[in-house]
Amino acid sequence: VAGSANNQLVDEVTHSLRLKQAGILYCPDYIINAGGLINVYHEMIGYDENRVNEHILSLAEALTTVFMSAEKNGVTTVNAAESLGNERIESMPSSDAIYNRSEQILLEESL
Repeated sequence: VAGSANNQLVDEVTHSLRLKQAGILYCPDYIINAGGLINVYHEMIGYDENRVNEHILSLAEALTTVFMSAEKNGVTTVNAAESLGNERIESMPSSDAIYNRSEQILLEESL
């Protein structure tokens, strides 16, 4: 199941477990719908179509990682995606560092 809008499941925890038990693979909507957010991010830091496409194509790798993690750990894809997201957030620099890096990229590209 891969919906093209947010919140495909009324109760992600319960319904993702039911889908798993029925042998149905669920793609968390916040991963498969991330392309728009990725595009906006690149508009903010300096748009380069090749970089945008590479970044969007990385969503397939993210989904594969989620599917493999769910299978390996015996959890739903929702649980696996949340774990992956939490790991990424915890490994990120502070928001000030991200903002400063964006300014640096824009400055470098304007030179």
